[in-house]
Amino acid sequence: MIASISLLFAVSLASLCVVAEIPSSEMSALRNLYVSTNGDQWTNRAGWMSSSGPCTISWYGVGCSGDRVTNLALPNNNLNGPINKDIGNLTAIVLLDLSRNGLTGNIPTSLGDYQLPRALFTINLSHNQLDGVIPLELAYLPVNYLDLSHNAFVGIPSNFADSLVELYISNNRIQGSISGLGNVGSLSNARIIDFSNNDILGGLPARASWSNLKQLNAGNNPRMGISTFTAFNSASQLTNLDLHKTSLSAPFPSSLVTSCPNLQTLDLSQNRISGTLPSTIASYTSLRSLNVSSNLLTGLLPSQLGGPALDSFDASYNQLHGTIPASFSANTSSSYNIRCNYFCAPVPAWCANAQCSLCGVDTQSICQSSSISLASTSSTTSSSTSSADQAASTSSSATGFTPFRTTTTGFSFKGSGNSLRLNVGLFIVVTVILLA
Repeated sequence: MIASISLLFAVSLASLCVVAEIPSSEMSALRNLYVSTNGDQWTNRAGWMSSSGPCTISWYGVGCSGDRVTNLALPNNNLNGPINKDIGNLTAIVLLDLSRNGLTGNIPTSLGDYQLPRALFTINLSHNQLDGVIPLELAYLPVNYLDLSHNAFVGIPSNFADSLVELYISNNRIQGSISGLGNVGSLSNARIIDFSNNDILGGLPARASWSNLKQLNAGNNPRMGISTFTAFNSASQLTNLDLHKTSLSAPFPSSLVTSCPNLQTLDLSQNRISGTLPSTIASYTSLRSLNVSSNLLTGLLPSQLGGPALDSFDASYNQLHGTIPASFSANTSSSYNIRCNYFCAPVPAWCANAQCSLCGVDTQSICQSSSISLASTSSTTSSSTSSADQAASTSSSATGFTPFRTTTTGFSFKGSGNSLRLNVGLFIVVTVILLA
């Protein structure tokens, strides 16, 4: 009787061990990953390379469901070297996180082998040294979250998985036309798309299905050359848009006000945006941060801009003029930077720390001077311009900074306190000589 019970217990235990033992192909994939990424030097390698599989005893970073590996998470664990191609044998995995390591080489195409069933929902290989072209095979995976940012990829696939909700490919060396982004404009399920800090050309997609998009970051693609904004016609849920340093050369995109009424953060800095800020910009009741610095904007600031919701506003290094709207004083806790423009007195009391200065020139004393006015707004400026004035104007337009010009003597200066004192000094000397 006792022998029968012992035999039954042994059979049951053996059955449990069989259930917990992972397929040999998965065991081989894990062991080869350990070897190819210098596992002996990992920060934490508890359980790895033991005779029992990870679904029998705990292997650090490995999660199981039954007898299948479903999670492999080894972020910031000092993995160094290439990803072994056998990683494609982990066909039941839903989470792969090898971020913030020293991985090198290409992403194995076996990871997206369409002949094998896949359940991958999350892939994070960011902050490594991976290079080459992101393989097209990734498009075969039902991935929701894909983060390949902060690597050295030079190319991307012609398509991404339609299931993508978040796509991060920023801070790589991706080159080529926007068409190289494949179906990025038709990722109707996408909520976050980030391809900033690359070398992408050709503007934004002419048409896009971004009805669920919340954040788009295309900043610091200096040769992108954005000129149209039709891609945002369906982006009514957009809250964060970063297009800084994308060679945007057009008037301020006022269509964004109607197309994207929920914008909270808008960064269009370091471009060539011309014209005026539209008055409709003040209707952005949800806008918390607006950066249009280092552009070619002219005219007045909208009178209602600077409401209580606007926490941060930067319009420095433009050609704006006139008085500073009283609405800016309503929220003294906000951060406003409007330096290096042409604003005149009265300068609000909140304007401190040179945020309202004209690159070091005292704008209040300048604007109070009866003999000085702005060339861009003066209705009495002579229609004839000397060749010297034309040269100064050409030079200033290249730097995005237009000089003041008097209407009585014709002399000009470019925002230097020393130049102002020199010119005023010359004027006094000439006046004394004439009176003598």
